[in-house]
Amino acid sequence: MHAEVLTTPTQQQLLQSLNWSELIDFPRLSVVVHETAAPDQDDRTRTEPLIGDRPGCYEELVIHSVLVERAAMSSTTVRVMVIGKRWRSLGAPPETYSVMRYEIVSLEGSDVTKTEASLKNGFVDAIKRVLTSKFFWMQ
Repeated sequence: MHAEVLTTPTQQQLLQSLNWSELIDFPRLSVVVHETAAPDQDDRTRTEPLIGDRPGCYEELVIHSVLVERAAMSSTTVRVMVIGKRWRSLGAPPETYSVMRYEIVSLEGSDVTKTEASLKNGFVDAIKRVLTSKFFWMQ
């Protein structure tokens, strides 16, 4: 549903609008939001980083999937799966972990602008919940 609203370029724009350093309380954080989706591969088992020239201590967050779904007898949600990868040194394999978050959105009415805003806000709020989750960063 509504796949045309949360396209890769739209997700990129929304991710670039986040204040990453403030959300995870890391003032010297450097964040790269890629212009295109990562190559088609299994991000859970991938051991090579997406950026070749990187520091020894390096992390990736991959927005693996974004779904808008309406469950029978339930609410409509934007569901986001995020895969985290952490390299602690240049020669070490990464630690990999993932989390799924969802936000309830409103698709009621015929106002396309309100529907798009609700979906975009749901995506951003789900990402913020991941970034502020102690569980996600304690992996």
